[in-house]
Amino acid sequence: MNLWKVSLAACAVLVLGSYTAFGQSVFTLGFSGLDSFSGGAGDPFASDYNLTLQQENGTDNQDGQDDEGAQGWSVSLTADNASINSIDFDSSEAAALFAGGFKKSELTTKGTGDCAGLNGAVSAVVLSFTQAVTLGLNATKSIAIIGVGGTLPAGGGTATLRYVENCQGAGQPVQNNVTERGASVTPVKSNKEIRLSVQASCCNAQGNVGFSSSKISSATPYDGILDDGSGNCSAFNGTISADAAPGATGTTHAYANISSNAAGEGVQGWSFSIALSGDAISFGDGGVTVEGTPGVDNNYSGGFKKTEIVDPAKNNNVRGAVSAVVLSFTENRVLPPTGTETVLDLNVKSTDPLGNDPVGGGLAFFSGLRGAGQPVQNALTIGGNTADACNFQTAAVKILFSPVTTTDKSFLRGNANNDAKVNIADPIWIINELFRSGPSSGCAEASNANGDGVIDGADAVYLIDYEFRSGSPPPAPFPACDTAPSEKCAETQDVCP
Repeated sequence: MNLWKVSLAACAVLVLGSYTAFGQSVFTLGFSGLDSFSGGAGDPFASDYNLTLQQENGTDNQDGQDDEGAQGWSVSLTADNASINSIDFDSSEAAALFAGGFKKSELTTKGTGDCAGLNGAVSAVVLSFTQAVTLGLNATKSIAIIGVGGTLPAGGGTATLRYVENCQGAGQPVQNNVTERGASVTPVKSNKEIRLSVQASCCNAQGNVGFSSSKISSATPYDGILDDGSGNCSAFNGTISADAAPGATGTTHAYANISSNAAGEGVQGWSFSIALSGDAISFGDGGVTVEGTPGVDNNYSGGFKKTEIVDPAKNNNVRGAVSAVVLSFTENRVLPPTGTETVLDLNVKSTDPLGNDPVGGGLAFFSGLRGAGQPVQNALTIGGNTADACNFQTAAVKILFSPVTTTDKSFLRGNANNDAKVNIADPIWIINELFRSGPSSGCAEASNANGDGVIDGADAVYLIDYEFRSGSPPPAPFPACDTAPSEKCAETQDVCP
C-alpha cells in the first residue's frame, strides 16, 4: 500500500483508537525565517525557513493520555519568485518526538491547481503508530525545514511562501491536514512574504563618503571605508571597536572620509551633518575637528572651515556635529580627483565607565542638524556645483567599546621595533606596519608615540619631530620603561625588566 494514499486521520484512528467528541483545536501552518534580502540586481539569495505548526484553543481532557495536540500532519506548499530547493523533517523540532511512525518529505514532481508547477514540496508525518505522541498541547513547533533561494530581480520585489493544495511527489496529491485525537482538522494557512530589495551600487559614483577607524590618504577610491561588505559601497553597518578596562572610560576616533572617483575635477568643499546615537557614547574631550586630517591639512589654503558639536535642544534632542569646509577662495584647491581622504576627526568615548558588557552607539550622515547657524545639509561641491555623495543616505558606522581584563605590561613608548632604543628606525617601523604590510611591533602602546590612543602616521611624524626638530618627547613611559594598564602590549618588551 502506498502510504501517501492513506488518510492521516484514518491512520491515527486505527492505531490510537476512537474517542468521544471534543472541542476542536485551531491549528495554523506558518513559516519562520528571514523577512528580507538585499543586494545588487541579479545577486543570489538563499536561506533556510522553518515550516511551523501552531495549536490554539486546545483543551486537556485529563484522561491521563498524552494525546492532546497534533499526532500527525500533511503539508503541501510552493513558492512565488523563489525556489524551494530542499525539504528536511529530521532537522526540525518535531523530529525529536518521532517514535516509530511514518515520515516522508520530498520536492514536488507534479501537481494540480495552485501547485501545477514543479516548484513545491510535500511532507507527511505520523509521530508514532504505537505510542500516544503529540507535538504538545497548544504548542508551536517547526515540522520541517526548507531551503529557499533565488536571485534579486531588477527593481526589487517580493517572494512568497504559500501552503497550497495538491502538490504531488511520488504519491498522490497532498492536502494540508492535521490529525488530533484521531480526527482530521483543516489548518489555517499563513503565507510568508519576503522582501527582495535591490541596492544600487555606489562604487563607480563620482563622490562617496564613509567612516574609518584610522586616517586615510589613498589614491584608491573607497579605500579603508568600513561597510557591510555587500560590494555596493554603501558605507553602511561597519564597526569601529575599542577596548577599555572594566571601570574605565573607553575612547576612540572615528574618521569621516570623502571618496572621489572622477577623471578631472576634485571636491572643492563640503558640508557634513552627522548624528550621534546611543546613550552609551558621547563625543570625547578631543571633540570634533578637521585639524590633523590629511584631506584638509594637505589642501587647505585661505578658504573657510567651521566645525562644531550641536546643541541637542536645538535639534529635537538629536546629538551630533556639523562641519563645513571650502578649501580655498583664491586658488584652485581640490581633493585628489581619484582617491580617499580623511576630512573630519570625531573623538568618541563611552558615557560611563565600562561594566562587564560591551556598550556602543553609532554615527550616521543625517542632514538638517543646526549648529550656530542654519541647518546644515550634507553636500559636496564639485566644479562649483553642489553634488550629493551617492551614499549619503546609507553612510553610518557602529561604535563598540568592549571591556578587557587589564594586565600590566612594561614598555617604552616610541620603541616600536622593540630594540631597546628610540631612534629613526622606529618611525620607519610604524610606517611599514601601517602602510606596507610590515610586521607588528607586538606592543601597540609602544607605537602610539604621541599617546593619543590611536596608532597612525601622526606617531611616525611625532618621533621624527622629537628626534630631529626639537619636538616634544613621547609621554610616559619615556625615557624609562613602565607598565601599561592595557592588553595592547602582548608581552613585556625585551628592553624592559
